Amino acid sequence: MDNQNNELNKNEQLNRCGETPNGDAPDTNAASEPSQNAEHPSDPIGEAQAQDAAQAQDVAVAQDAAQTESFGFRAFSSVFDILEILVVSILIVLVAFTFCFRLCRVSGDSMDVTLENGETLITSDLFYEPKQGDIVVFHLSNGAYFEPLVKRVIALEGQTVTVNISTGETFVDGELLDEDYAYFGTSDGYDKTRIRNLFDFSYVTIDEQGHQIFSATVPKGKIFVMGDNRNNSSDSRNHLVGFIDKDTVLGKALFRLSPFKAID
Repeated sequence: MDNQNNELNKNEQLNRCGETPNGDAPDTNAASEPSQNAEHPSDPIGEAQAQDAAQAQDVAVAQDAAQTESFGFRAFSSVFDILEILVVSILIVLVAFTFCFRLCRVSGDSMDVTLENGETLITSDLFYEPKQGDIVVFHLSNGAYFEPLVKRVIALEGQTVTVNISTGETFVDGELLDEDYAYFGTSDGYDKTRIRNLFDFSYVTIDEQGHQIFSATVPKGKIFVMGDNRNNSSDSRNHLVGFIDKDTVLGKALFRLSPFKAID
């Protein structure tokens, strides 16, 4: 009995010293391996997900950079397109106003109330041939006026113009003109005294009723013009202007700029 107790006590002491009963040291590796695996477990799925997340982040960064670069390129392209359109438009306008159109300013009130003093007109002589009723811009070859004049075409070459000075009626080849554009500028509508001073009296005769009649046939290559303001216009009725050479016509008035409106 004593021997058994002694053996048990001996084994206890050996266990406390970390030895096995047969004198070998305990296998610490076997005990420690499960602990190490618990601290750093191997997870292939998690590693793959992490790699996928990193790749996705790289792709997103690359896409953002590409989008930023694309936006900058589009913005530059848009600005360039606008500048290109602007330059082309300016060139077209310059070419048009060099070869097709002219700007002319109305000076005076001889075209009241159709056109007023100071208005700017767009005119064109492209393939233009004067027609009766057109408003034209021309310069005088005799030097009586230095600025271009604006008047309405009343008659063409070969036609005979007759104006009853007493009544203000105008005839072309014996036909009375319907001149709704004519303006006389007085409460009575017609100033006989004033209008007499506008005529070249070498073309004036007296008819049977005692009316003063202006009558003239337009020479070849000429036109006869009058201002719409009949009481206050120096035009083909007057020797200072007379018949107008077709070659001195700068063009037909097409539009007024302010307000922008076509000219009838």
